[in-house]
Amino acid sequence: MESIEKIEITVFIALFNSENYISDTIKSVLNQTFTNYEILIINDASTDNSVAIVENFNSKRIRLVHNSENKGICFTRQRGVEEAKGKYIAILDADDIAEKNRLQIQYDFLEQNQEFAVCGTNTKFIDENSNPLQDEFIVNTNYDEIKLKLLFANQFINSSVLIRKSAIEEIGGYKRHAAEDYDLFVRLAKNCLKSLTLDQYLANL
Repeated sequence: MESIEKIEITVFIALFNSENYISDTIKSVLNQTFTNYEILIINDASTDNSVAIVENFNSKRIRLVHNSENKGICFTRQRGVEEAKGKYIAILDADDIAEKNRLQIQYDFLEQNQEFAVCGTNTKFIDENSNPLQDEFIVNTNYDEIKLKLLFANQFINSSVLIRKSAIEEIGGYKRHAAEDYDLFVRLAKNCLKSLTLDQYLANL
C-alpha cells in the first residue's frame, strides 16, 4: 500500500447516490502525480451501492465519513472543511474526473503565489463513459476580471478549484443555503483573498 509522508492536500468528494461514477472519480485521484494528499469522502446518506464501491478500494489515502442522515450539499461541504487534514482543499464532485497532473500544478501555483487563496482551472466535458466531448468550458484567467464578474455570476468550475483551508476558515466557511460555492467565492473576493483560473484543462465534468 502507498505511503503518505505529509498530507498537503485534502481531495474532498461529497457522495450521494453516485454508484455509476464514483469509481472512476476515485481512480482519477489515485493516479495523481502529486503524492502528499488524502481523499476525504463524505457520504450524505446514499441509498445505492456508492458506499460499497468506495469501501472496495484498498487505499489508506481514502477516508470515508458518514452523515447520520441526508444533510444536503451545503452541510456536507462545510463538514468537509472541518474534517480536512490538508492545508489545501481540492473540490471534486463524485461524477467528475481529475487530470493526473491537476494536484501538482495547482499546488505548485499556490505555493509559489502566497497572495492567492483559490486556484481554478479550465475544464472539458465528458460523456457517461468518460469519453471527451467537443464542448469546453473556458473561464476567465485574469484576477481583476474574475473579481468584477463575480458580482454577476460564478467564475469558477467547482470541481476544478484548489483552495487554502485557512482562507475558507477566515471567512466563516460555507453558508448553508443554495449556491454555496458561488457564495464562498464572492465572500473570498470581498475579503481581498485573491483567486485565479489557470489556462489549463485539468478537470473533466
